Parts: sequence; structure tokens; C-alpha cells
Amino acid sequence: MHCFCKKKRHIGLLKINVQYTYTISISKNLYKKQYCTYNTENIITFKLCEREDGSMKENTQFQISFSNLTINTCFNYHYVVPDYQREYVWDQAEVEQLLSDLTEAFSTNRHKDYFLGTIVTYKTDNHFELIDGQQRLTTFFILLCALRKIYNENKEPTTVIDNLIFSPVMNEDGDTVSSYRLQLQYEEASNYLELIYLLQDAPKQVSASGERLFGAFDSIVIFLSEKIPSFADLKKFASFLLHKTRFIQIETYDITDALKIFETINQRGVGLNPMDLLKNMIFRQVDRSKFKELNMKWKEITSALESINEKPLRFLRYFIMSNYDVSNLRDGIIREDQIYKWLSNNNKQCKYRERPFEFVQRMKANVDNYVAFLKPSDAENGNIHLVNIPLLAGRSYKLHLMLMLSASQMESTAQAEFKKIVESVVYYTVINRITTNLTERTFAGWCPVIRKIRTL
Repeated sequence: MHCFCKKKRHIGLLKINVQYTYTISISKNLYKKQYCTYNTENIITFKLCEREDGSMKENTQFQISFSNLTINTCFNYHYVVPDYQREYVWDQAEVEQLLSDLTEAFSTNRHKDYFLGTIVTYKTDNHFELIDGQQRLTTFFILLCALRKIYNENKEPTTVIDNLIFSPVMNEDGDTVSSYRLQLQYEEASNYLELIYLLQDAPKQVSASGERLFGAFDSIVIFLSEKIPSFADLKKFASFLLHKTRFIQIETYDITDALKIFETINQRGVGLNPMDLLKNMIFRQVDRSKFKELNMKWKEITSALESINEKPLRFLRYFIMSNYDVSNLRDGIIREDQIYKWLSNNNKQCKYRERPFEFVQRMKANVDNYVAFLKPSDAENGNIHLVNIPLLAGRSYKLHLMLMLSASQMESTAQAEFKKIVESVVYYTVINRITTNLTERTFAGWCPVIRKIRTL
């Protein structure tokens, strides 16, 4: 590996070696070669050569810039969480963990900088689109709203906090309007942050993401009142939050570059699951103008899984094993921590790069079948045998769905007979106390044969 930049950049108490940090974050073990140049305006230009799996064309180049921000300087900009991003998913545990980390750092040494990690953004003319870091930044925005509430209750001026929450801007008609520093564009959440700022209750019909947003506000207010009951101490904490909490903002000028950096930073599985990374990987294959259409199809997949309270990763495992050749994996089983790597290395089978919409449509068809096989709407066409399976093996039993997905292409009469066979097989494994691991390995080994069958 060769690199033309060897400068070290010192940011407060955080020392960043540009060569080391960005080499690790962007291309360690991913590319055959990397060349980068660095200039004094915090812009790095990368020249990336072809990856081992052939997924990146030679001489691909992109630019990124980076900023060392505090919460105070961060919320002088405007951010947008675009509608193709996942919604707010943090629950009380994640919110309180962040607050615990902050209060611990504050208690230890409130004069020392506290590093919050990195966020990835795509820079437009008048705002930054958040590609990675929206959960944290949304939580910090809600934290500012909570601090404002407590300041008001204590008759303390809120001008500084207000300026971090919204600012006056001029619209297309030349009118001055207030624009919130963070805006959520995903479905049914566009005004939730405004309602939280205005201390209004959640709407009667609120999405799951909306419930988490309002819940985060309530959790923060309770946490601060319990952990920092003295208002004098709370003001010191607010100062620490605004001026001593720091993160690195990575800024790109092309949406595809932003998605690529997001994928690379997160592909080790820290904080994101393979479903999120797969969505990102597919979005990188389409033009920005197609994002909304693709996101609607993706939403149909996740909504179907949510409707049956199913884990996306279990579906992904069964989808892959029932549709593709995984014989090169140990025992022919793909495990959750292998999903992303397997998909990255098996585009020849999946074709998600060449035909991303077809791949997503295939996932959608499998999700629909998955739901129908798990919760049949009637007892016709052999469905009575699927109804019997949870009665035999327990309501949490789902191994048979792998076999049923493999049988999706069978003719209806053949599939009805196959359902009867599957019930008998499940009955045999239960009566003979066959272990789950052995059953899964056995079923996975049958999938390649079953998916070739059209009639019995």
C-alpha cells in the first residue's frame, strides 16, 4: 500500500493521522492499491483501484473533506435525514446509554474533550444529507429540546439553545421563515421534531419511529432530572455538551461516494446489521432519481416483516439459503455475521449490481411467501399442514420456512403435497428430539434439490 500523505493533524486532544485514519476507515483489506493526496483545506482525494471481487472500476476517484465539530458548531449547519434512510430506531436503552456516557465524561473531567465518533454526510447547496450518524444527531437534537424545556422551567434564557435548534432563512419567495437545523424526511415523521420542540403531545396516529422520538424526549427529561437535579450543575453539563463533545464530520460531494464510505465504515458490523448494509449496497447501484421508488419497495419488505414481528436477519438467512448456492460455507449454513460478506462476494449469483430492482423484487416475493407460509390465511391448498407445525413444534419454530421458500416455484398441487411432507418431517424431528443445529444443516442441504422441483 502506498500513500502520498503523511501529515498528522492535531484536533484538540484528539490526534488524527490522516494517512492511518482514512486508510483504515476506507480501504483496509478491501483494495489492491490505494493512492491519496492531501491538501491544507482538509480535502482528501482518493484514487482507488479495482477490488478483489471486481466491484470497483480502476482509477475511480472521489473527494472527501472533514470537519472537526462540536455540538455547538455542528448545529450551526442544517441537516436532513433523507427519506431513503432508515427511520429513528433508538429505544430507551440506547438513549440512556448515550446519556450515561456523556454524564460520566462530564463527571470525570468536564474540561476535557469527549469524542463521539464520525458521521458521514453528502453536501448539497444549502444543507448536509446525513448518510451515517442520523441516530446520534437526532438524539442530540432532541437533547437540545429537553435542555430548552428545563431552562424555561428555571426562567433561564434559551437564546443560545434556540439558535442551535432552528434559524431564520429566506425561502424562494423572499420571505424569512424559521428552518429547523435537523429535518426528517422519511414517511410520517416530517413534523415530529417540531412537535417535540413545541412540547406538544404525539399525534393519536403515530408511527413506531414517532413513538421512539417522543419516547426519547421523555427519557432524556427524566434522566437529566434524576442524574443532574441541581440546575447549576445542569448548566455546566449543557456547556460541556455544546463545547466539549466532538466528532468528525466526513463530507462528500457525490451521493454514491457517501454511500460507499458509509458501507465501508460499517461493514465490520458495528452498530448496523446486514439488512441495513444490504439496503445501502443496493442503493449504490441506482441513480439518485430512483431512490424514492427503490425505497418504497424496500419499505414493503421491512413492513411485511414487522407485521409478523419477524427478525429481518432470520429472513435474510433463509432467503439466501433457499435461493442461492451456499455450499462453500461450513455445513452449508450462512450465519448472521456472514450475511454481508457473502452478499458482497456473490454478485454473480444475486445480480444486485446489474439488476438491483429485480433483486429487491425477488426479496419482496420471498417475503410475501414467508408471511403466507408462517401465517396461512386459510386451510386450503395444504395450508392445514403449515397450521399444524407450530402446534407440533412450538410457536417460535420457523426452520420449515427455509424449505417452503425453496418450494415457492412448485406447481400448486405439488406444493400442497409438499406441505404435507414438511409437516411429517417436522413431526419426526420433534418426536426424535433432533437438535436444532442438525435440523437446520439438514434442511439447508435439501434446499438446492427442492428449488429445482416443479411437480411431484
